[in-house]
Amino acid sequence: MKHILYLLFSLTLAVVFYVPTYALSAQNWFSIENNSIYYDGNQSACSGQGSTQFTNTSSLAPNANVYILGDTISEYASTEIIGVFRAQHHQVNIDAQPELTLTNTGIGGTTTTGMDALTLDKPTIQAAGAIIVELGSFGGDTPQTIDAAIKAIRADNPSAPIYWVDTIVVNNPLYLPIIQQANQAIYSQAGPDNYTVVSWFKTVDPSGNPTQLTGQETDSNGYLLTDLAGQNGILPTTKGIQAFANLLDGTVTGGSNTTPLTTSCCPETTVLTGSSRAIQAYNFFIQNGFTSIEAAGIVGNMIYESEGVNPEQIESDGTSQTPPAYGGWGIVQFTPGTKAILIAQAANVTTPIYELSTQLQLVLDQLNGTAGNENETQAKTDLQAAANIPDATTIFMNDYENPYAPDAASSISTRIGDALKLAAAVQSGSSGSQPVSQTTSTASSPSSQCSSPGSTTTTSSTPPPANSSPTSAYVNPFRDVSGLTNSRIDQGVDLVGNGPVYALGSGKIVNIYQGWCTPKEGCDYSEPLIAYQLTTGPANGLEVYVAECITIPTGLSPGTPVDSNTVIADMMNSPQCSNGIETGWLNPNALPMSMAYACFKNSATAFGVNFSQLLQSLGSPEYGVLDPPVTCVLPAGWPTW
Repeated sequence: MKHILYLLFSLTLAVVFYVPTYALSAQNWFSIENNSIYYDGNQSACSGQGSTQFTNTSSLAPNANVYILGDTISEYASTEIIGVFRAQHHQVNIDAQPELTLTNTGIGGTTTTGMDALTLDKPTIQAAGAIIVELGSFGGDTPQTIDAAIKAIRADNPSAPIYWVDTIVVNNPLYLPIIQQANQAIYSQAGPDNYTVVSWFKTVDPSGNPTQLTGQETDSNGYLLTDLAGQNGILPTTKGIQAFANLLDGTVTGGSNTTPLTTSCCPETTVLTGSSRAIQAYNFFIQNGFTSIEAAGIVGNMIYESEGVNPEQIESDGTSQTPPAYGGWGIVQFTPGTKAILIAQAANVTTPIYELSTQLQLVLDQLNGTAGNENETQAKTDLQAAANIPDATTIFMNDYENPYAPDAASSISTRIGDALKLAAAVQSGSSGSQPVSQTTSTASSPSSQCSSPGSTTTTSSTPPPANSSPTSAYVNPFRDVSGLTNSRIDQGVDLVGNGPVYALGSGKIVNIYQGWCTPKEGCDYSEPLIAYQLTTGPANGLEVYVAECITIPTGLSPGTPVDSNTVIADMMNSPQCSNGIETGWLNPNALPMSMAYACFKNSATAFGVNFSQLLQSLGSPEYGVLDPPVTCVLPAGWPTW
């Protein structure tokens, strides 16, 4: 599916890791004939005959737009790319399709080639102050096709600098000739077509040669995935996504966005007091001028959000010192987690982002209005009017946390209860407006060496039990569909037929997306997707989607409760919509994408197989067509059927 992602809709990641910027000017491009120039791993020098320096380009003009045309790599990193350029006050327009090339369409039903995209994106290209092309990992780059692409870009924008990103593959011989051909074409045309090469290859393997691959290329930083069948060593890991975004930003803007906030070894400037993280947080707000009612209301929310005020908590799914690009993280579940870094940058906070005192300071800066575009001063104003702890808890939830409405309704009593328990614990130790003890947190003191994060004790939610039986919790959702036949298993399960589709079991509607797939993206009409969350049985908490050739009954909206007798969609099989439906597991952290989207290779996935097994256990058609290889890996504890 094609996605053009705009800064207006996604405001996230700044820089997490320091990444050297490798850019090759048009005057210093590789000599293909004699293989004379290559990097030696030093950011500022290379060796060999005619050695040159690879340097950053000049800074992009303030508030300039950046246009990016890319394949799966850019799509994976789109959120982070937008975030790092946003930190430099630039808007980014990304047109990225999985496995797109200049001459071939991407996968997932798209009908647009890279050259087509350049035509369709003409207004965006005309308005761009810089243009980046990241194509070649999946073929299509030759001197001729690159020359044609540059000419097309120059016809619309004759003055903006153009950057072309080279590519790399590690430990995957099948892709070696494709990558080498792409890089040779990219470097050979840099001079004649007057663009700058940005070396993702050298970022991954500083000692290798982008135009003469040997099969011995290395990835010592862990920037590339190595467990996806058919794509070993091409797609970026979470760390690689961050590095890739930093590389583009550093090259195009001049590299000013390179402060390693999460990896710096710095002492905490705030010494926290209290016998638990919750009481330490309470005392922090008391010491910074908040009343006992306000402090209890704030921290009651934190207890609920992060399972005990845990600064490393990932949205009910483990812990991490590094803010994730998707989903919530930290004591208030900054969403996405990388939002914490943006707040830290705006507030000039440089202590380790994963430490409790740092995150408390970030929340304080937001409430005090010193966090740039992430201020929350209204929450502080409203808190001052709270007459009691339940009021303060509710105000902070609504003004600051702003959870999804159904979660707010179901969690407010728990948040208030946590706040009242905290207040009782404080009162049992001392007055409600004073620290309850002088026990210092285990975070680093100013004189200590930074060797570990401050607090590491965590609790995490229990995942769905493995190998559990659906028993009576779920019912066949396609029991009344006529002519039901299976198609293939991919990200989910493809089916064809006519009739009502029920929810599997008890749950609630998460969201409805009208126009989820359009004719431009290969669908017959503007086709919808409906998503619901199960609240019973072995898959309690997991989300399900039904999409494509469906109509959605009126009366359904986010938050609507459903059960196994609720019709959530009507399937159709007609000339107006003949591609059937798809149903499977939804990714709650990357709506409206499936759990398999990031590892889908136009073949079967483990998530699709798992959902097919569930449907089969309930009496739906036999296994669908299973095209190998089966990609993706089910998370630990995922229910099986």
